[in-house]
Amino acid sequence: MFDLARHLLEASNLTLKKVALNSGFDTAEQMRGAFQQRLGITPSQYRENFSTNSTAG
Repeated sequence: MFDLARHLLEASNLTLKKVALNSGFDTAEQMRGAFQQRLGITPSQYRENFSTNSTAG
């Protein structure tokens, strides 16, 4: 569930709600809690960090 959400945030432009639902979370808020617990950042921050890092090369 969490790994799929990470992949969708990295590889798609889906909304956070659609990422959450497509990866098995009941709500975007539930996904946000999982990201904050595991990574210390929100899904939005994760997506921003990933897109910044992937284009910095």
